[in-house]
Amino acid sequence: MASTGVVLASADLVGPTDGVFEELTGPLKGWKRKLSGKKGGTPRKKDMAFVSPDGEEISNKWQLDKYLKSHPGVAVASDFEWVVSAAATPSGTPRRSARLTPKGRSFTEDTDEEMQPKERPLKRARRCLNGIGKKDGELPEMVNASTQDDEEIANGKKLSKIKENGNDMEKATLLRSGSDSYNLQLNSINSSSWDPAESSHILAVKKALHLSAIPSSVLCRDVEQAKVIEFCKSSIVQQVPGSIYVCGCPGTGKSLTMEQVKLLSVSWAAEANLSPPDIVSVNCTTLTDPRNIYQKVLQSLKQKEASDDVVKSWSLCLKELRQRVCDTSRKSGGSPRHMLLLIVDEMDYLITRNQEVLYDLFQLPTYPNSCCILIGIANAIDLTDRFLPKLRSLNCRPDVITYPAYTKDQISTVLTQRLKGVPFTVFQTASVELCARKVAAASGDMRKALHVCRSALDILETEVRAELDKGGIDTPSLNVSESSGSVQRSSSIKPPHLVRIDHMAKALARTFRSPVVETIQNLPQHQQMVLCSAVRLFRRAKKDATLGELNKAYLDFCKSSSIPALAGSEFSSICRVLSDQALLKLGESREDRLRRVTLQVNQDDVVFALQGVRFFRNSLS
Repeated sequence: MASTGVVLASADLVGPTDGVFEELTGPLKGWKRKLSGKKGGTPRKKDMAFVSPDGEEISNKWQLDKYLKSHPGVAVASDFEWVVSAAATPSGTPRRSARLTPKGRSFTEDTDEEMQPKERPLKRARRCLNGIGKKDGELPEMVNASTQDDEEIANGKKLSKIKENGNDMEKATLLRSGSDSYNLQLNSINSSSWDPAESSHILAVKKALHLSAIPSSVLCRDVEQAKVIEFCKSSIVQQVPGSIYVCGCPGTGKSLTMEQVKLLSVSWAAEANLSPPDIVSVNCTTLTDPRNIYQKVLQSLKQKEASDDVVKSWSLCLKELRQRVCDTSRKSGGSPRHMLLLIVDEMDYLITRNQEVLYDLFQLPTYPNSCCILIGIANAIDLTDRFLPKLRSLNCRPDVITYPAYTKDQISTVLTQRLKGVPFTVFQTASVELCARKVAAASGDMRKALHVCRSALDILETEVRAELDKGGIDTPSLNVSESSGSVQRSSSIKPPHLVRIDHMAKALARTFRSPVVETIQNLPQHQQMVLCSAVRLFRRAKKDATLGELNKAYLDFCKSSSIPALAGSEFSSICRVLSDQALLKLGESREDRLRRVTLQVNQDDVVFALQGVRFFRNSLS
């Protein structure tokens, strides 16, 4: 900053009695600085003003910038010092520090370092690092002081910097003499802090939230998991065949429990000095025919090669499977039997007209000398009672274990447990709670909650990369001056980019959006107008109408909206397109205008999909 060359002699202090004017020299020659305030007091920043050569008074930096823009080339803003003069006051009386100098010398720059004037301490300001609350890493109260001495700061406080060996954290301890003591700990940004712009950080979080990441223990399913594990362990150790049916809503931990059983079954057999059981897991959604499950099991047992698929039919595969399960070569009193753990997932895909496939599977553990342990998994709770009523008479009714849907507290617990494996904080607590509440109210599907979290993470990543493309993101940092010991903040400190509530709300809207609503919103305008006309027509206590009546309602709608209507052939073509998308149902008739038309979707879905457009909102209101 250029020196203004302020003349401090009393003879150069001119002006009216309500203030003192100081003639400026150097780059600001012709300018004056006006000092005002009560008599005998110390002038403050708000008591200072600059007077331009044309007589215009400037009392703040905003007015100064405005003046310099209107008068280019006059001066530069950096030439103006808004610092209170060290010796002069409005009354012309020197400050106390100047009066106490030896031999009555005036206060000059030579004695400035020897005799530092004591200023009023500024108020402490609460500041927060990285947007974290006081309980989670908020900085203690800071004292902001401005002095010229390199060793002293306001109120006699001294700042000593401490560096700990083997740790990336820098601490600064602020000590003050007297009864009160303050300790200021400043945490420097660690290299492992969360950065959504780093692909490795995003990948680590997505891996922790992926379905393939099997946790060490299944949380919030202690009772159900204990029943399944107890049944499987007793059957393997005691070599007793049996069957259970595990049911529940999707995403409630059924398949995850089976993964735990697969891992533990080998250790159970080893503890009992038995050979490990053969584990066969079949997902019935991959079968084109329910009877192909016999062939699938035999292929997994390596009893049947793939080249023999054409040779044997499903009946021969069933017969061979029974022989494998009922191995008569090993009596109960002989050598230990080789058990078979058969896990049939999505069992409801095996439902047929006479349910012979399901009956055959549940009868496998009941055969003499059977070594089969059957675990059936499906979403239907009443599958055994509704579709398999003869199981009780066949003495093969399985035990039923029901997995209830996750509650909001359980979903929040599971999400928190999965995120503990990540070495940084990614989600705000409120966003996780919002996800848990919404998913629990909708379905209680844990897989859906994980998908929503990954989708919210994608939204944050897209937002951060967009900010980087616009001009970069300021990273928070703290600078501790070595010479003066003062604490300074570099540029502007922004909070870390965490997954907030708005990100989670967008992800939830994407996940739980109805496909019907999305389809209606993406339709062309005239197709939307036909649906709108159908809604208005069927509001009159009518469930269906003819195509001619719908065309008349469409023409009235176009006339009231001053929009050109389509011809009759084009209207019939639009109705067929809407019928192909399962939005309308068209009946059969010799004439097009006599075909019966029915609205296939709920009227509320149409209203909700079109309410964002003012044109349709006014028509449907």
